Amino acid sequence: IPNDGRRVSFSPDAKRIAWTVGEDFGNFDVRRNDMYVANVDGSSPKLVATRYGGGLQAWMPDSNRLLIAGKSNRNEAKLKLSILNLADGKVACVLEGERSRGITLSPDGKRGILLIAQSQNPAENGVFLLSLEGSAVAPQRLNFFGAYKWCDANRLLYVPLEPSAPANALWRLDVTTMK
Repeated sequence: IPNDGRRVSFSPDAKRIAWTVGEDFGNFDVRRNDMYVANVDGSSPKLVATRYGGGLQAWMPDSNRLLIAGKSNRNEAKLKLSILNLADGKVACVLEGERSRGITLSPDGKRGILLIAQSQNPAENGVFLLSLEGSAVAPQRLNFFGAYKWCDANRLLYVPLEPSAPANALWRLDVTTMK
């Protein structure tokens, strides 16, 4: 595999791999990151995208699209979270903002949970539910801050960070009803 020993991400169908080659110097938010895809044996490597201050986030469940993040050029102020179609190279932006990190896809790839922290506007900070389908829909702020994990395509487990609580609590949230 021509990736110089970098970590690879396997597509859900296990037929392809993807990896990021990034600059080792400069501020993280302006470092160049080149994203590559190849067959699982390393053959036919191809540069599929370049972003600054971001990189490969996840494979979409169909194994034909990648979730990528970053800026198209160093001078842009905001990061974009986008879906890259590997068949035609088209990029669809699903979110534009500051400092979004840690997106976790639902098992069906229709939604994501992400953290926005240290935004210049504190009202933009928090944990958000994001639709990854169709037209752009504003992310929905969730009423907790803490750890989270998808149970299935519609349900999320979370442990809210409550420093003054005597113990941690485990909650389940149905994102279709928000209950």
